[in-house]
Amino acid sequence: HTPVEIESSQNRQFPQTLAIHNDSAEAVRQVDFWAYFQSERQRTAFVEAITANGYRLSKHSAAKGTHPFGCEFAAASGVMPETMATRCAFLRKEALLQDGDFDGWACPVIKK
Repeated sequence: HTPVEIESSQNRQFPQTLAIHNDSAEAVRQVDFWAYFQSERQRTAFVEAITANGYRLSKHSAAKGTHPFGCEFAAASGVMPETMATRCAFLRKEALLQDGDFDGWACPVIKK
C-alpha cells in the first residue's frame, strides 16, 4: 500500500463522523495538526520543512512520552478524504525523517 492509502485507511472514520454532523468537507477551514520529537533540533528541522510547504506553526507544545518537543501547526484546507490522506502522508513522512511522531489532526465542523 502507498502512504496515502495507509492514511486513508487510518482516517476512514473521519468522513463518517463529519457527515453525521452535516459537515461540508469541501469547505476550507483551519485544520490543526500535531507532531512530537525527541530534540529541539528535530522539531526545528520539521517546522522548517512544513512551513516551506504552506503550513504555519501555531505553537510549541508540551511533552508526549519520550518525545518532549511538540509542535502544533495548521493549514487552511478542505477535509475531503483524499486531501487529508495526502496531507497526513506528507506530514508523517516529514516527522519520520526527524525520528518524530505525527499525531494527527482536528478541525471544526462547517455545516452544509
